[in-house]
Amino acid sequence: MAFATRILGIGIEPDEPQQMYAALEVGGAAHSSDSGKTWDIVNKEFDGDVDLMDLHGVSVGGPGSKSVYISNRTGVWKSTDRGQNWQDLNFEKFSDIRYSRGVETSPNDPNTIYACVGLNFGSEQGGVMRTTDGGDSWTRFDQGVNALSTTFGVGINEHSPEQVYFCTRKGQVFGTLDGGNSWKEHVLPEIAANVKAIACTSG
Repeated sequence: MAFATRILGIGIEPDEPQQMYAALEVGGAAHSSDSGKTWDIVNKEFDGDVDLMDLHGVSVGGPGSKSVYISNRTGVWKSTDRGQNWQDLNFEKFSDIRYSRGVETSPNDPNTIYACVGLNFGSEQGGVMRTTDGGDSWTRFDQGVNALSTTFGVGINEHSPEQVYFCTRKGQVFGTLDGGNSWKEHVLPEIAANVKAIACTSG
């Protein structure tokens, strides 16, 4: 890559793993078709707009899907042609919180996507938005949860997709075992003042 910036997310197509995507902080979306040997910026139409170029996450649809999702200061965007064109999924129609961090596709359903949101990087409120129709509509997933800062990461159990966890910038972790109907806060040691990523596995 001919630029210096932080990579905040990597996505790999499950059917064609040589197709890779990188979310670059204030650098846009990069795509590689040769397993990372060479890269191209694929959202050049965002050039000049820092809010759009400031990517925080990327997620690729599951098997059989060509959809790619990126998150930035304005919400979540979708491409179905490996980044040549991008569609704004219009977060403002469904939530007054648009600033987005982590974005994850359900490993069992390419139309179900989770997006971590907040007012800004350092805000004192956060949440998780979810779509089950590929981004056409969104609902608040973390109903009843008191997140005290911007949400940064979400993890889904691929063997039990009703089990979902998310983390916040100030170190809170919340989990559900029943698809968001009920939630439990998992208190971390005091040393975990900031949590910016989370994963979920079975066993």
